[in-house]
Amino acid sequence: MKRFLLLTICLSRFFCVWGESLSIRINSRYLNIPISHRMDRKQLTFTAKGEDTLTVVVRIAEDAPDYWVFKDVSRYKGKNLRLSFEGSRKALENIVQADSIFGASAMYKEKNRPQFHFSTRRGWINDPNGLCQLGDVFHAFFQYSPFSAEGGVKMWGHSTSPDMVRWTYEG
Repeated sequence: MKRFLLLTICLSRFFCVWGESLSIRINSRYLNIPISHRMDRKQLTFTAKGEDTLTVVVRIAEDAPDYWVFKDVSRYKGKNLRLSFEGSRKALENIVQADSIFGASAMYKEKNRPQFHFSTRRGWINDPNGLCQLGDVFHAFFQYSPFSAEGGVKMWGHSTSPDMVRWTYEG
């Protein structure tokens, strides 16, 4: 009996230490995720009923973030979204809903950010491909990881420009 009780306590501790989840009702456009390079990379999973699950690898800050990344969750407005994280609950609870992107005023003005070359709003970008012009509009299609500066889950992005200097992210 003592062994069974000890095993039960260890298993419950294992799940508390190695995985946390939080269900939130979405009422804003963005989830702002605080990032700290002092933290280890861990999986964060977004799950909504009847939707595909998305798993990304992030360094969620438990304290002051180095910067913020974001996920547009407007398609989930009025629904519950479950966030599951391999790290601590404290880190998970630092994710903030808002109708604006945290740090947007400094976006594209960061130290070491290219000013005359295309770059994504946040995260890591692979080789841009599919550069083309349709009428007076230039299009850039690219693979990127919006949640990490080191790569990770790759997604497709699309941006447009009237002059190949000023770009608008299209999704």
